[in-house]
Amino acid sequence: MEELSKKLLLLLATFMIFYGMSEFFVHDYYKTKRLPAPALDESVFNRMKWDDKHFNGDQERISAEASDEYDPIVGWRSKQNFSGSWFGKTFYTTNSHGVRGKKEYDYEKGKGLRIVAIGDSFTFGENVNDNETYPFVLEDLLGKNLKKNVEVINLGIHGSATDQDFLYLQEEGIRYHPDLVVYGLFLPDIHRNAMNFRDAAKPRFKRVKEGLELESVPASPLFYLKNPLEKPLFFIPRIIGRMLLPWYEKLTFYKKDVTLTEGILMAMREFTEKNGIKFVVVLMPTQQSVETEKFNSYDKVQEELLRFGQEQKIKMIDLEQKMRELSKKEVLYDEHWTVLGNERAAEELTKFLIEERVV
Repeated sequence: MEELSKKLLLLLATFMIFYGMSEFFVHDYYKTKRLPAPALDESVFNRMKWDDKHFNGDQERISAEASDEYDPIVGWRSKQNFSGSWFGKTFYTTNSHGVRGKKEYDYEKGKGLRIVAIGDSFTFGENVNDNETYPFVLEDLLGKNLKKNVEVINLGIHGSATDQDFLYLQEEGIRYHPDLVVYGLFLPDIHRNAMNFRDAAKPRFKRVKEGLELESVPASPLFYLKNPLEKPLFFIPRIIGRMLLPWYEKLTFYKKDVTLTEGILMAMREFTEKNGIKFVVVLMPTQQSVETEKFNSYDKVQEELLRFGQEQKIKMIDLEQKMRELSKKEVLYDEHWTVLGNERAAEELTKFLIEERVV
């Protein structure tokens, strides 16, 4: 018995020494590579990335944020009267209210059809110029087809989630008195709704019996600069957890994130109905879903959202099938939509809005 105890103690000591050395080398590797400390919670992980990025003074990465400004409700939004480029590839501007493009829009609606487009970078038009975004093309196509004045106001915010787009609609979009709100939902955005920190601090809802409850409100960047997160002592368990967690989420087809997203979509529909505004959701597929026949977990997410939309009588257009057909001959994606991808999306949406008699 005494001999066994000695062996167990020796084994434990060997393990602790090996584990301690492993942690030392992992910590050193992360520090050398300037990697954020691992965390199981995606919001905490994103916060640590944000801390490292700003405290390390990584100007190249921070420059991508130059077009945004802090918003106490939404988290961040496009700056007003901005002019710049995406790493020299494409050029873009915003007007005096932070709307994409130079064109100014009065809050009071004039004659004709007015549409507010909300969504993330696919709506904002990342990687394309002002006159190549899908809302810009949609305005032109609808005007020609309906033979009347049409305005499509692009309130897209790159990196946003459904919750941020809903709050921005309430804060800013409603002020334009639109006839129709078009929400572009890029399928992976469902995960952003579960976070209270992504590119920066953001709001977060939770579902309750009565509907939604806002449980997290973004503080200013100055607060986070003054209060950086402490790095965890042990990295290895968190690294293993970050490797295993995505597989569990895929097996459940992201049920938790989908359920929260559906709650926000219901709130959007109720808000627009209450204000006499029509509401349409555009399901924007991933590049993988369009360019490969290989099954991925977002196919199930897409099926569930379409079922939900039908059940709740929310008008939805799914672009995947058409884009799959077109992608055999055309390049529609370069992470985001290409110029052609934006054009094809606008063409399909124009057809849908007219055929469904939404406009």
